Amino acid sequence: MVPSIMSEILKPSENPPWRITRQAIATNEDCICYDSDEGRLFKGRYPGSCLVTGLREDGHGVWMSDTPFEYEGVKKHVEKAHGNVLTSGLGLGLFVVLAMIKDNVEKVDIVEREQKVIDLVFSQISVISGGKCEAICDDLYHFLETTDRQYDYIYLDIWPDHFGPIEDVDKAVAAAQRCLSNDGQVGFWLQELVERVKDKIPTSPVECTGLLCTDPCLVCGKTFRYDFAGLCMDCADMLRVSNLFIEDGA
Repeated sequence: MVPSIMSEILKPSENPPWRITRQAIATNEDCICYDSDEGRLFKGRYPGSCLVTGLREDGHGVWMSDTPFEYEGVKKHVEKAHGNVLTSGLGLGLFVVLAMIKDNVEKVDIVEREQKVIDLVFSQISVISGGKCEAICDDLYHFLETTDRQYDYIYLDIWPDHFGPIEDVDKAVAAAQRCLSNDGQVGFWLQELVERVKDKIPTSPVECTGLLCTDPCLVCGKTFRYDFAGLCMDCADMLRVSNLFIEDGA
């Protein structure tokens, strides 16, 4: 994948509260990295100086940027994309651009609930899409419940943080099933990490016995922490692991 490809496509612009920004990153600057083969986050450094394009929302911060982290996160989903593809949300359009240039991708539909993001980002991407992409302003769940369209690959990325809570991811994947073709597949942002964590967390809460030096957190690798089903407190909260142990009707 070509680093900083979105910096060549998107011009810095704004449609408040949304903005496309560009920032120069210095060689060897610290960053969060992702290994899609292992499904792990780790601390690393940018391999060299580059321009990073970001989509920001006033009062919220960065929703997406075209860092090496983002490229690695979508890499396997771009490889799987074929035929008719659906993605949500739009973000910077990184997945959209990388998928639409594939010869075996016929069309990419993008569901994005913010019309201002469509006006800001998709208006620039559409110029090079050759009519291969369509932006649909709608809530993802409403679209999945009401559309008659069928897709060969669906890629979901609607969460503002590094990864979506497990229950939210499961809900989105389940909702997407009705829109798949016979051999269609659903993928989601940082799928390798979430599936690895789901496979390793216990089936009941772990009793907290105090601050311990434990096995590395399944997500971030911290060892000096309270234990929450194999995760540090921050990662457990991010994935809402405790909600997995709440019985129906509780």
